[in-house]
Amino acid sequence: MNAHATIPDNCPALVLNADFRPLSYYPLSLWSWQETVKAVFLDRVNIVSEYDRFVRSPTLEMRLPSVVSLKTYVRPALYPAFTRFNVFLRDRFTCQYCGDRSDLTFDHLIPRSRGGLTRWDNVVTACAPCNLAKGGYVLADAKDGKPEVILIGTGSEVPLCVEAYEKLTAEGVATRVVSLPSWELFAKQTQEYRDSVLPPTVRARVTVEMGTTQGWERFAGLDGAVIGMTTFGASAPLKDLLKHFDFTVERVYRTAKGLLAKK
Repeated sequence: MNAHATIPDNCPALVLNADFRPLSYYPLSLWSWQETVKAVFLDRVNIVSEYDRFVRSPTLEMRLPSVVSLKTYVRPALYPAFTRFNVFLRDRFTCQYCGDRSDLTFDHLIPRSRGGLTRWDNVVTACAPCNLAKGGYVLADAKDGKPEVILIGTGSEVPLCVEAYEKLTAEGVATRVVSLPSWELFAKQTQEYRDSVLPPTVRARVTVEMGTTQGWERFAGLDGAVIGMTTFGASAPLKDLLKHFDFTVERVYRTAKGLLAKK
């Protein structure tokens, strides 16, 4: 069967179990239109809904299914995967401290320094302001909560850390991103909390500050690296300045890899 020329590649079908519940919620169970048409002809699914698009062959024309249900029930996994999204889903995308539904992250009820584990019964959804009240918090973490390297930033520097985190994680490097918007508030937290965010045993740390490096060495530590301004500034469009002073994802990534190579 050949697809009609007007059919785009993005006509996926939502796949429901035999009880009409999605096979998975994140990511949603989606099949390409080619897989879906094949399943229809193999009599493995029922068509629930259709697109206003067609596939045609010399002897047949059919509308593309947009939603299908399996004819045979598939038992779902007993325990859903522990992911950031699934934690948000469990907590209905709501901060468990104030009820806000925006700018969400997560928080450990029992800090790691006290033996708290990154698991369902110890992690809750928290909005950034509630975590901000602590002065610093884990924004993204290694899967097992045991990072090899920590990237530390605040404000506009955080996206650089997050992109470097994604690049390092894709290479199998256990990485943590810490947002540290207030040194003063962070210093007022218990030692246990501070150690749960910045474990003393993790000495490979990179701080990123698009300003003076003064003071950041206390968080980078003796074995860490501080990315910041060591010269006078300049006047130019922001994009040009970032390139000139090398405030780039590649530099954060490269610096982290260099620290790990020294271990």
